[in-house]
Amino acid sequence: MNESPLFARAYDLAKVTMQLVESFPRSRRAVLGRRLEEASMDFHARILAAAKGAPGALAEADAALGRHQFALRLANDLGLL
Repeated sequence: MNESPLFARAYDLAKVTMQLVESFPRSRRAVLGRRLEEASMDFHARILAAAKGAPGALAEADAALGRHQFALRLANDLGLL
């Protein structure tokens, strides 16, 4: 795996997201937690694809990060963080 700062931070984002979701109540974990986890994993996958030159992967990574940001903000507003 590439150990540039971006990849290291993407890994940290996924790790922290997984840890946060564990504390969500079951009712929120099924939808909001899953969305957070998927967005963080998708972000990492897309930056890997972008590093290999996949067309459009950087824009997809940005979209995944935006989904993560939205879900994280919603989780915060719902008092889950």
